[in-house]
Amino acid sequence: MTVSVEDTYSYLSPRFQALGLDFLADRLEAWEIEKPDRAWLDKRIAGVIEMAEQSGLQYLGWTWEPRDRQPIAASDITVINNRSLTR
Repeated sequence: MTVSVEDTYSYLSPRFQALGLDFLADRLEAWEIEKPDRAWLDKRIAGVIEMAEQSGLQYLGWTWEPRDRQPIAASDITVINNRSLTR
């Protein structure tokens, strides 16, 4: 079975747009050009978490990727280890 990630998640584009974010359905990534501060993060992240919950999704994190230095990231990703040591 072939499934298009872009087709499956394209319905989210207008929801992210309502938050002022661009969204690439094929990469499951939303972004904007911003220099974040604490107030911006508090406002932005709360809106994204709420939208994700309403859409049956889970918020996993963000990155700030400045042009002149290393990216800064925050994530809440559950790592599942499906490796079996008894094979």
